[in-house]
Amino acid sequence: MKAHFFINSRLFARGRLTDSGAPWSKTVMPVRFAVLEHPSLGPILVDTGDAPHMIAEKSPALRFYYDVLKPDLGDGHTPKSALSDLGHTPADLHSVVLTHYHADHIAGLPEIMDADLIGDRHALARLKAMSRLRRLRHAVFHQHLEPLAKGVRGFDETPAVRSETALGDGFDILGDQSLLAIPLPGHGLGHHGLMWREADRPVLYAADTSWTMAALMNDSLPLLTRGAIFAQSRAGRDSEDRVRAFIAEGGLVHLCHDEKSSDDIAR
Repeated sequence: MKAHFFINSRLFARGRLTDSGAPWSKTVMPVRFAVLEHPSLGPILVDTGDAPHMIAEKSPALRFYYDVLKPDLGDGHTPKSALSDLGHTPADLHSVVLTHYHADHIAGLPEIMDADLIGDRHALARLKAMSRLRRLRHAVFHQHLEPLAKGVRGFDETPAVRSETALGDGFDILGDQSLLAIPLPGHGLGHHGLMWREADRPVLYAADTSWTMAALMNDSLPLLTRGAIFAQSRAGRDSEDRVRAFIAEGGLVHLCHDEKSSDDIAR
């Protein structure tokens, strides 16, 4: 399995809010998604990034959300442009795997509406059942859920298997144990990572388990941020511990909002 990561946009935040060891000055966080190239099944899209049509949305809640984060899409990739760079079109997609349902992970879904969607069906059902106001507490907006009206194929509808790593059990979402969905609760409802192997080494896309690799490796995600942002703060700490143990046993980790891998920080 070969992974290609693409920057979709950039967000701006105070460094100390993402890492207690960072300065208060503004820092730039990329928003990334990935295309995994399976040797026989073809390309698999992991998340979608944000989308210009959503940033132009005029609803007060969305306008406030984007005014705070100020995403810059600039020359960032969309799912279509990323696939094109790799010689594919959306019609070639085997599936789209959604790590969770925050805007910067699903807003680009309208570009690829015909694809098979895989995600946490129970978390999606909970979010759909919530009032719009309660949904905002989870940083989820009804506009982003509209493309998910048909639902998703649930991770738990695929076989549960052992990852043979510190991450514990996962779901064999492709049926050949080449790609496992790993529950990493904490950051958002239904939050999962994805594990595969490259050159016989386990690799984990830990999505938003932490915003920066330094904060993950140093266990320095601020308590205030964890309590205010994470859907399940205690579960998030357990997920971070498992990811650090995975790194300690030789695994490689990538995050959504940091171009550095765990290998880069360890050097």
